[in-house]
Amino acid sequence: MRRLGKTAISCLLSAIILLTPLSLDMEKGEKEKCVHLIKSPDLTMVHITRPLRNALYLFDRFIAPFPGSTVIIGGITVDVMVMNPGIVIIYKLEFYIDGILKHTENVNWGSIFFYWNWDERVFFKHTLEVLGYSIWGDTVDDEIDVWIFNS
Repeated sequence: MRRLGKTAISCLLSAIILLTPLSLDMEKGEKEKCVHLIKSPDLTMVHITRPLRNALYLFDRFIAPFPGSTVIIGGITVDVMVMNPGIVIIYKLEFYIDGILKHTENVNWGSIFFYWNWDERVFFKHTLEVLGYSIWGDTVDDEIDVWIFNS
């Protein structure tokens, strides 16, 4: 993760906390850097917070850490956290299993946590991926490989 410099801190304070124009107390050229920084997808991310990596789940309940992989028996509620430290607003999340779209969630302003109940007949190893779309046209994602046994 990159470190925030003086420009970044000025941008975030100006645009987010104080809600003042970006040009306030900025030298020439700083405003352009600020707009680029705020629009940067590097500062925004989606993170699958459940299921945890290297954990065992039994019927949607965490049982214990499980070295080497995530194992799910039964269905699971997939929890996702969207982090927007700038004004890179995520407006849509898509949930994929092995590259196949399973669920779409429209994101409301100010929402941070999202949930999807994955409860279908599925067995063995699969890749769970969440893809977030920003209003600037950028995408951010997170994925986890799981072993799942759900009839």
